[in-house]
Amino acid sequence: METKIIAYHNSFEPIRKFNDLTVAWFTPSLHNLKGLRMINPDIKQYSYEVEINGNILTEKEARLIAKSLNINWSKFNTKLITEYEGILKTNEIKAFQTVCDGFYHKDYNPWDSQAPDVDSIIIFNPQINVKIIKQIM
Repeated sequence: METKIIAYHNSFEPIRKFNDLTVAWFTPSLHNLKGLRMINPDIKQYSYEVEINGNILTEKEARLIAKSLNINWSKFNTKLITEYEGILKTNEIKAFQTVCDGFYHKDYNPWDSQAPDVDSIIIFNPQINVKIIKQIM
């Protein structure tokens, strides 16, 4: 099912297109993007509003797919946010890439690590599924 989402991305390098990335993470919340920027306030950052198109699973749908693939969702989600570079080559990611263009998952709250986690979106092949609307910060 084709989904259209407006989301936000933060980078330490300027981006014109997502050509060099095989995977990228986005937040659906401008508020949380601002929180991400506050983590490294002394480093130059570039923030973008983007349009995501493709078969993007809700977290509930992603959990069901994980279960059908015998993937422990809790452990997998922890790896997504703590080992994000290492996880890109795993069988779990490869399995998800065969059924969707990305999915929602939980990530730490950039404003308060003790607060409930917030939504994050992982997108495979952002060069195909993501269009930059504008730089916003």
